[in-house]
Amino acid sequence: MLARRVDYLLGLVFDVAGMGEVVGFVEEACNRGPGIPEYMVTVNFDYVVKSLSDCAFREAVLGANMSCPDGMSIIWLMSFLGLPHKGRVSGSDILPDLMRRKLSREYTSFIFGSTEETAKAAVERINRGGGSLRAVGYVCPPFLPAEDLSDEKYIRRINDSKADILLISLNSAKAMKWIALNRKKLDVKLICPVGAAVDFLAGKPRRAPKWMQDMCLEWLWRLIHDPSLAGRYAADGAVLAYLFVRRILPYKLFLMSHRHGPDELGGLDIRTVEDGGKITVVAAGFMTERNLDKTRSILGEVLGKKADVVFDFGSLRMIDSPSLGVLTLVNASMSEMGRRASIGAESKTFRKIADYAMFNL
Repeated sequence: MLARRVDYLLGLVFDVAGMGEVVGFVEEACNRGPGIPEYMVTVNFDYVVKSLSDCAFREAVLGANMSCPDGMSIIWLMSFLGLPHKGRVSGSDILPDLMRRKLSREYTSFIFGSTEETAKAAVERINRGGGSLRAVGYVCPPFLPAEDLSDEKYIRRINDSKADILLISLNSAKAMKWIALNRKKLDVKLICPVGAAVDFLAGKPRRAPKWMQDMCLEWLWRLIHDPSLAGRYAADGAVLAYLFVRRILPYKLFLMSHRHGPDELGGLDIRTVEDGGKITVVAAGFMTERNLDKTRSILGEVLGKKADVVFDFGSLRMIDSPSLGVLTLVNASMSEMGRRASIGAESKTFRKIADYAMFNL
């Protein structure tokens, strides 16, 4: 997991990945041996908003094995801060792409959610795609809380399908909670919450024309066809404006005023100190993408030991988005293993950047 190339933005991590990397991840996940299914998420700004008030939702998103930026607002913010990205990757793009591609073998999928009519039409559409993705069934439970949708009869239907990929067509909050509750019970290889992608495949509603997608007006198309989204879009827009003024813009100004030369940025002293079953990671200097391999090496060793971890950032002079992302991946892995990571000391620079980036362990 630490080998992932990620950015950290507004409390979440985003893989620097285009469609090619996503397809590679899907194939790798589907061809690995037995084990707990991996899962991927495509994160739009509504995910950011939900993660601000729902810790369980945020943890579920951070636990994903791949997280793609889905939403032009996120891409704009990344570009504004100078963070690397490969553009928007949405569930509504991934499914059609997999349907067209000729991959190393045929991959089977199963739809969980949506309505009977929509799921049936989507299955037929997938199987007419001409590529290596095939649909082997669906189950459309009633509109119930995630706990009720965790009934054994639904899990059995999914597992009996022997599908490689589980496509979840539920709203994001319910989908992430359902994954957290049921992931370890599933025999699939990969779980993909795809939101409205199943509806688009079924033609209900029709997706925005390509020119509107390219001009970042897909939200307007969806609003015209579903006015009930107005409240959510207005609320998300207000949060976006607030975060830009209070976090993103000050972060940008801070980074501009704390630029360092290439020679200086190369210096990182990172080491571990073990004491009484606890590991302290001491980092001094510049924890940046330039020395990310050194950071990954030390943190990989830490993950291999059964101990809680304390980070000492008291002498850290700079930390960038990719490094914050790797620290977040470490914390997510430790949480899954029942271990705890915390910050023991921090420099003023680290605290400033952590506040602006909304970073916490």
